[in-house]
Amino acid sequence: MKILVVEDDRLLCEILCKFLQKHDFTVEVSSTGEEGLSWAKQYSYDAIVLDVLLPTIDGFTVLKNLREQDIRTPVLLLTVRETVEDRVRGLELGADDYLSKPFDYDEFLARLLSIIRRGKNERSPSGATDPS
Repeated sequence: MKILVVEDDRLLCEILCKFLQKHDFTVEVSSTGEEGLSWAKQYSYDAIVLDVLLPTIDGFTVLKNLREQDIRTPVLLLTVRETVEDRVRGLELGADDYLSKPFDYDEFLARLLSIIRRGKNERSPSGATDPS
């Protein structure tokens, strides 16, 4: 399974990549909202792990743009923003789940696998390609 991680914290990115690769995921990483949005529009992923506080374009805007373009790739928002208002906003914009930092990696994996299972019937538009 292929995951796009859009996260600007380098250390967290490295840890997430190693953790996901250990669980047999192929991982691509973007550190800005603009780049993450571009990749999510161009390529097919089984899920996107999306930070909210990103340089160039915030994660809420990335998510809103993806859903407006009918890109239905499952999205797990991963962020330090943990107020009820933030969680509700993320879910209303189309996130499949929302996990606040810091988090437990086993819970992260369980939530990621859950949104992937639920999203199997919905995919990105047929024009999306594989960057590999």
